[in-house]
Amino acid sequence: MNAITPPSAFGWLVQSLPASQAEPTQDPLDISGRWDRLHAMAGEVGAMGQLAKEPEAHEHARFVDHVEHLSGNRQTLVHFGLADIEAVLGQGLDALRSLEESGQDVTAAAVTLWCEFYRSRQALLKLAASA
Repeated sequence: MNAITPPSAFGWLVQSLPASQAEPTQDPLDISGRWDRLHAMAGEVGAMGQLAKEPEAHEHARFVDHVEHLSGNRQTLVHFGLADIEAVLGQGLDALRSLEESGQDVTAAAVTLWCEFYRSRQALLKLAASA
């Protein structure tokens, strides 16, 4: 049985990418704006799922600082992970909005999407804090 490899072992992946893909496509200085937009989308998903607004956690506020101090490979993984979460959450939010506009109940789907966001965000926070 194969076990899931911890994030620290993904360095080989970044090293094996062509140079054009090994660098993050987003400006590292914009990580704060991306992080804020991600949480705005998650807040909307949470509201659709009738979840209480999430309080600001200390570890979330320090995320950007942690990312700035990561080595190149780990920083690249954080940027790719953030892009993945943005894509999933953005497309999921678009689908939820569409369903909601057609009068369907989106509560369960929104809670499921929010839980996926939460787990993914926790993995990014853990990776960023491992500097």
